[in-house]
Amino acid sequence: MQMKNGCVYGGSRRKDQSNGLWKAKFSLFLLGIFILLAGCSNSDFKIFNGSKSNPILSIAGTTTTTITLKWSTPTLEAYPRDTYTYTVAMSGTSGSEDFSNPSTNCVNVNSTSCIVSNLTSGGQYFFKVQATDRDYTHYSILSNEVTATTILLLPPTNLSATAGNGQATLNWVGPPMAVSYNIYEAHTSGGPYTKVDTSTNTSYTISGLTNGLSYYFAVTSVNSNGQESGYSNQAGVTLIPGAPTNLTAIAGNRQVSLTWNASTGATGYNIYYSQTPGGPYSIKAGSSINAYYTVSGLTNGLTYYFVVTAINSVGESGYSNQAGVVLISNAPANLYANAGNAQVSLTWNASIGATSYNVYYSQTAGGPFSFLYSIGNTSYTVTGLSNGITYYFVVRAVNSAGESGNSNEVNATPQPPPNPPTNLSATAGNGQATLTWNESIGATSYNVYYSQTAGGPYTVNGGSTTNTNITVTGLNNGLSYYFVVTAVNSLGEESGYSNMSGVTLISGAPTNLAASAGNGQATLTWNASLGATSYNIYYGTTSGGPYPNKLSTTNTSYTVTGLSNGITYYFVVTSINAGGESGYSNSANVTPEPPPPAPSNLVATAGHAQVSLSWNASTGATGYNIYYGTTAGGPYTINGGSTTNTNATVSGLSNGTPYYFVVTAVNSLGE
Repeated sequence: MQMKNGCVYGGSRRKDQSNGLWKAKFSLFLLGIFILLAGCSNSDFKIFNGSKSNPILSIAGTTTTTITLKWSTPTLEAYPRDTYTYTVAMSGTSGSEDFSNPSTNCVNVNSTSCIVSNLTSGGQYFFKVQATDRDYTHYSILSNEVTATTILLLPPTNLSATAGNGQATLNWVGPPMAVSYNIYEAHTSGGPYTKVDTSTNTSYTISGLTNGLSYYFAVTSVNSNGQESGYSNQAGVTLIPGAPTNLTAIAGNRQVSLTWNASTGATGYNIYYSQTPGGPYSIKAGSSINAYYTVSGLTNGLTYYFVVTAINSVGESGYSNQAGVVLISNAPANLYANAGNAQVSLTWNASIGATSYNVYYSQTAGGPFSFLYSIGNTSYTVTGLSNGITYYFVVRAVNSAGESGNSNEVNATPQPPPNPPTNLSATAGNGQATLTWNESIGATSYNVYYSQTAGGPYTVNGGSTTNTNITVTGLNNGLSYYFVVTAVNSLGEESGYSNMSGVTLISGAPTNLAASAGNGQATLTWNASLGATSYNIYYGTTSGGPYPNKLSTTNTSYTVTGLSNGITYYFVVTSINAGGESGYSNSANVTPEPPPPAPSNLVATAGHAQVSLSWNASTGATGYNIYYGTTAGGPYTINGGSTTNTNATVSGLSNGTPYYFVVTAVNSLGE
């Protein structure tokens, strides 16, 4: 028996297979008497636990979400063979376990161990266990109290973020027990964070971000029970800004003004350009913190292509759209005016990039100027002007960008040309012609022209002079030349031609005169002289002249006869044309000699179709010519050959035909 609150608690029970029912009833009857006598209520009634030992509770293991408990089996003093079910009660504070609401999944278990699940990672829990009789609802006393803490689910570590184009790539180290990870982002360092996705990997790329903005990321671990750790370390990243948009370019004088839309997050901009559409954009024009920039130092007339990039602390964006522009050409330089007869000729230097030029004029220095003409060249002749009036001119370069400013201003006063020179006369000389003419009023110089055709065209410039005479040299002897002269005034205006004056130059002396001696004669040959119509031959017996004897011919060879053998003669030749007689040619000399005497004692011996000849040598002969015929006394028309010997055989004759032979002696002077 036990006493509590003035009540006696007790009871006994035996389990007997034959009479257990009446014994149990008797025990209950006695129990009721005790309750009544003691004045105790039913609520104060507790079954007596006559256990020999209570369950001994202990911790068998922990995870992030479970705690494994085990306990010993209790034993009753009277009935040690009874079996039990067990209930585990759990509380967050010591001594607060409530078996009417045990808060665990370990209720009425048959074994002496149980895994308490669905716990919070890193949470501390207190446990007790009760044993229940399987036959009756009689309870044992409580076990001892135990406490355990679930393993804490750690957050990921070493979170890092790498910026990309509109995205960020995250990497981290996962803890044990994590089966997935939640990714969070914020626009402010430290949060608040918004969950963007879940991943089972330890890396993740977040796309759809806005270039130029800063993002802050954290990652949590999730275990198999769906429980989530705290945040990892924060990883922040600023994305490269997006490329600027709507780039526009406006041309100016040696500069271009650029504007564009700002890029989010950009701290500055780089400006690049090229002279080739599409780049490469190898020239950096400058940098700006604003969304506009003026590129200076450019060359007027050229085309430039611009792009802009945005920069921040992370790096540089790609190129913006390209903006191309053509700069207005520079004003033409070195405009020059040359007045003429009722006209002015203008020339100027080309302007880079100009496609045409506009010519303006005025009759007042400094303008205003009126448009006159547009031309694609760098020269223009303004006609239809009035002589004696001064005109002022400027030129502007034009391209697709517009019209340049004025060139330098020039002025000119057209004037009529002077009158042509008169009384031109030409006198022939050796390779030259001397001209004279009358002065022209207003002329400051004269131009000489000539042709080899009467009446021109006079395409050859014979020179210029400020005098009224000139000698034109470098002409060819023997040819005819026709000259005219023009007068030029201070404006360079040229008159028409003077009268024509023609002249034929004396032919040049013949060249390469050669002479060969003969018997009482000399044969002469020479090269023709340009323009010669005939030649005079002069000779004498004294070297260098005088040459008292004269002959004439129209040929370039001549045989002078009637000379005396043994006397040396000296010859020269001159050429003749309308201009007169040339000087002497080179000199040639010869000494005529008689031929050698005829061979003597000619003997002919007939053979088979041939004849053998022999004769006596002739004094002075260097060779012999053989002739024959079929008639005695000739004519001897058949050449039987030549030899340097005093004998010869003439073959190829016809047997039975009589032949008559003669032989002549030959030397350098003849036969």
